[in-house]
Amino acid sequence: MAISRRSASICLPGTICVAVIVVGWWTKEDAAFVAARRQPALARVIRAASTGQHEVSQPQPLVPPEVNYYTNQAIMECLNEGCPIEVLDELEGKLSRDEARIKTSLEELRHAQEASFEPADVAEVLGWFDSVLANSRSIREQLQSAKQARHGLHGMRFVSQFVNGGNSGFAQQFVKGNSVSYP
Repeated sequence: MAISRRSASICLPGTICVAVIVVGWWTKEDAAFVAARRQPALARVIRAASTGQHEVSQPQPLVPPEVNYYTNQAIMECLNEGCPIEVLDELEGKLSRDEARIKTSLEELRHAQEASFEPADVAEVLGWFDSVLANSRSIREQLQSAKQARHGLHGMRFVSQFVNGGNSGFAQQFVKGNSVSYP
């Protein structure tokens, strides 16, 4: 057992050295003990698309989407089990506001890609935005059809109350065998 502990204590520093060398080679920095931060593709595209003037602008704050996990759960619950029209309107509003932001980002990204002199690797991001936008439209259409069906049910309830008439026998006069007395 003493031999295995000794070999483990010898292998540990060797493993650490190999890891440091691999990290240094991967980041392409000499003697790098901390991995260098790489800029996201979107930042490179926007910087490459600048007009050449050195503009100093404040970065826009990151706005999180309104539709999150809990909103998705509420949407699924509304579509499967039904919910009030006000909730449907609220969920549809969240989806449409997120769609507008995604459309804006998509247009900016496409404009930056067209204006850049260097080929940008943003095809994956553009595809992701298109996919999210298509899914959002599909869900919003489902919510709209659920809302229309909900309005249709209210109309059917009104018609059934009119026909039943509070058990006044309005429909009974049309059933064969029932006679209606005329005054």
